[in-house]
Amino acid sequence: MTKREETKEKILEVATKLFHHFGFEKTSMDEIAKLSHKAKGSLYYHFPSKEDLFKEVIEKEIFLIRSRLQTIIDEKDLLVSEKLKRYLILRMELVSKSFVYHQTLKADFSSHLPNNKQFAYLNKVRKDFDQWETLQFVTIMQSGITSAQLKLVIDPVAFADMMLMVLKGLEVQFFLQDKYEHYVITFNSLVEMLISSIQNEPMYKI
Repeated sequence: MTKREETKEKILEVATKLFHHFGFEKTSMDEIAKLSHKAKGSLYYHFPSKEDLFKEVIEKEIFLIRSRLQTIIDEKDLLVSEKLKRYLILRMELVSKSFVYHQTLKADFSSHLPNNKQFAYLNKVRKDFDQWETLQFVTIMQSGITSAQLKLVIDPVAFADMMLMVLKGLEVQFFLQDKYEHYVITFNSLVEMLISSIQNEPMYKI
């Protein structure tokens, strides 16, 4: 990693912590420069505005989520049912730790962010993630049906759409209302029940 790359990573690391603890509005570029021990000019060299920095922090969080989930998707030896189960459980666990991403959810319910039009890119970032997840669900489901691991009555596209609706709805409860830790065990159990209901073979044999 070059010195320039190290500087950028340090800025992103500090910005992530400050955005998490204080939010976008109460975090200043001066404070980010100070805590990262970088000149303010260096900060603006890498990020022309606080909005640009905020955007990259969120994009990095989502990239890390996708990368971790992709490792599950790429496991060829996993049964489809196990792949779906691991994906759903890990997905919520990863999002629970993506604290700046949680702030993008608030944009749907409040106008606390200044100049909200400047944050139109938040919708695009989330939409891109939604489209990526939809494709993963459709691909996994089609693979399960083709291999006779899942019931033929399942429509892969409908399943993908409904799973995304459920997950996005739970994000509000889990992360805006801080209920993830309270419900995580129940959520994991419900995931197992769901997967068991759509597979041809029962998940557990008695």
